[in-house]
Amino acid sequence: MADAADAVPALLAAATGCLVACEGMDSRIVDLVRAKGSAVPDLPRGNGWLFAEVAGEDVTDALRRLVAAGAALDTRLVDDPREAVALWRIREDGAGLAGRSLPTPAYGGWEDAAVPPEHLGAWLRDFEELLRGHGLQGIPYGHFGDGCVHCRIDFPFRPGDPASAGVFRDFMTACATRLRDYRGTLSGEHGDGRVRGELLPLMYDETSLALFREVKAVCDPDDILNPGIIADPVAITDDLRPVRPQAPVRSGLRLVHDAGDLGAAVHRCTGVGKCVAPKTTGVMCPSYLATGDERDSTRGRARVLQEALDGGLLQGGLQDPAVADALDLCLACKGCSSDCPSGVDMATYKSEVLHQRHDVAGLRRPWTAFDNTVLSKDAPEHTRMRRLTNRWLTPKMIGTWARLTHDFTVEALDRLAPGEVVDAHFDLGVMPTHLTMCRILDMPVGDVEGMFWALWDAMLINATAPGEDIHARSLAGMNFMFAETERYVREKQSSEEPGTGLVDELLAAQARGELTWREVLETTVLLYMSGGPNPAYLIGAGFKLFAVRPDLMREFGRSRRSGTPSSTSCRA
Repeated sequence: MADAADAVPALLAAATGCLVACEGMDSRIVDLVRAKGSAVPDLPRGNGWLFAEVAGEDVTDALRRLVAAGAALDTRLVDDPREAVALWRIREDGAGLAGRSLPTPAYGGWEDAAVPPEHLGAWLRDFEELLRGHGLQGIPYGHFGDGCVHCRIDFPFRPGDPASAGVFRDFMTACATRLRDYRGTLSGEHGDGRVRGELLPLMYDETSLALFREVKAVCDPDDILNPGIIADPVAITDDLRPVRPQAPVRSGLRLVHDAGDLGAAVHRCTGVGKCVAPKTTGVMCPSYLATGDERDSTRGRARVLQEALDGGLLQGGLQDPAVADALDLCLACKGCSSDCPSGVDMATYKSEVLHQRHDVAGLRRPWTAFDNTVLSKDAPEHTRMRRLTNRWLTPKMIGTWARLTHDFTVEALDRLAPGEVVDAHFDLGVMPTHLTMCRILDMPVGDVEGMFWALWDAMLINATAPGEDIHARSLAGMNFMFAETERYVREKQSSEEPGTGLVDELLAAQARGELTWREVLETTVLLYMSGGPNPAYLIGAGFKLFAVRPDLMREFGRSRRSGTPSSTSCRA
């Protein structure tokens, strides 16, 4: 990258007035993007690149002058807007990507030092020498046209060991001293902050520092606003998060990318903030987009988990109510695992935290009533139980059940009088799918509305931190579901007339010793009680779409009558 930096002054001179960006990018950051399986537009040969963007009337000549002035190993003109967006996205994600592109975690600290562009190449060579001299690694990138370099560095911090910050102090001091020779600045883009305040005497004279203190005293005489930052700064090794003690957690998950260490996993988040962007081209983070509260973002949740493990603001560890509140709205959608440049995977962390709360700390765990179904079984038990239901759920049989649901829906519509209002979700969603499930199981229709609301109440227990009222309400719903189902299954079991449904096959398997009674009952409850409401949510979403877009409903109706699906109905 130093060779690329040497070319910057010539590029700035060659395209004066039309060069709007000149960014440096190390190949190791791009390699990390490729390793994730993400597409990267073709790049010229080399181990690093300068992204030079031009705009204005003289673009063609400016490009020619840039290529001539750069004397690069190879060049490429990117004029496809989609490729340009993809390349800029990699550059924008640089902080997060650089933080995990080394064998060990990399940190900010010496984050955005800047020198005059004409000294950038020499400064980068000195910087690389300082890294090697302190046994450190870092990947530089940044706003090379402004002489500003970003870098995340693998300082050897150890949780609970403040002395491990010694290398950090030595390196930071050496860099600040060397930077002074280039008349550079410690903070070319962001504020000096707590991590560089102590080094300001290496950049400013005592008169300037005294003025800083005087202004601070006038504007903040009680030293309330950000004490210990610029005026009378604290030591750069004070309050370092990576050396705070971390509560040991025996992880239930492997967390292979963090050596099984939940603390290291949640500290992947360094505050880049892609998850709190007001608009996104990816998935992350849907709960934040809905609430606008940073607590409901990937970064907010990571910060809460960090505090819980470090014992800082939260003293209750992973059992602290603030942890449950932060994770409650996490959809476990895995959007952050693909979109977060730092590689945060909040869905995995949430699973681990729930394991720690329920299995380790002994807090009551929801839905243990279905421990004897395929949902909670691993091989070979899962395979054993699945074989008993497989023939009922083949693609051909599913087609049969879908046609049956269609017929029940048409019958419901035919019973409507002209102008009659219908509860589309219940009458056209829940009822047809429940009737289909009754046919599959060979069970009576029963109290459908009672079953629906019992399932609704039972599901409330899935909140991250349900209160006693929710526990009681959920238990009542679960008891209703099991009592209703057991009554019908017992009647079938005692009947002298053999049935022809899936429940009859499960009872026969019990008689042969292949299933326990609990496995029969819980499997039947799972299918009988959720067979209607769960698919009905998808059907209800379709009705909502038709209500919002009547044109789609009309097109869908025409295609159904003609028997030829149109492209519009397929999109619907």
